[in-house]
Amino acid sequence: MIRFEKAGVSFGEFKALDSLSLTIGQGEFVALIGPNGSGKSTFIRLINGLLLPTEGRVTVEGLDTARDDLFEIRKRAAALFQNPDNQIVAATVEDEVAFGPENLMLPAEEIEKRIDDALSFVDMLQYRQHLTANLSGGQKQRVAFASIIAMEASAYLFDEPTSLIDVQGRKKIMEIIQRIHEKGKTVVLVSHFLEEVFLAGRIIVLHEGRILFDGTPHSLLHRSDILDILDFPLPVHLEAARRFDLECSILDLKNVAQALRRRLG
Repeated sequence: MIRFEKAGVSFGEFKALDSLSLTIGQGEFVALIGPNGSGKSTFIRLINGLLLPTEGRVTVEGLDTARDDLFEIRKRAAALFQNPDNQIVAATVEDEVAFGPENLMLPAEEIEKRIDDALSFVDMLQYRQHLTANLSGGQKQRVAFASIIAMEASAYLFDEPTSLIDVQGRKKIMEIIQRIHEKGKTVVLVSHFLEEVFLAGRIIVLHEGRILFDGTPHSLLHRSDILDILDFPLPVHLEAARRFDLECSILDLKNVAQALRRRLG
């Protein structure tokens, strides 16, 4: 469980986050969205202690990020950010994935197992011996995913993990995120792509450091005031679901098309 209790972050007179209070339960898939500068990245960094609150507190499974051991907190809440080149530290793929488990001081046999399992999970096992410098951007991001999967955390924090990847690479990354969630893990995703955000069960919209909306994807579709502030174009099928108030799975293009045909006769 992740809990914000009137948590805020100020830089001088500027409040990046302003007294947020919310709880993210174990196994939830929560998406964060908002205009640039709304506080999304600050939110992520508060959870695993890369930033500390200047007011209130943030706890992860009961551990206070400002008071308790950050190593223990980061074992529970693993984070992955936008640019894999800024996160990869090892020369080879297997050494990169081994880095986290080695820091956990796990037995060699367990480390080997976690490397194989994590690389298989992201479909990169065949690249185990490859140099990380020779990988494409999408492959590097999948290796970065494998690195945090190998930590076997209970919560995974993703800050715009698809923003520097082509459309096909984005699709693969989102499939990995969905599979992580299906394993019962907590997922917190920051994205500017509404088709990714609407895969979550809960969406939080931040604006000027405050929570503007906290609810289901379907309810957000009917908040034109919020969508106007976001100013992100809705994918065609989501726009159709919104305009015609379709009662169907809004994530599935075929379901939306069938519901639209029924509505229009």
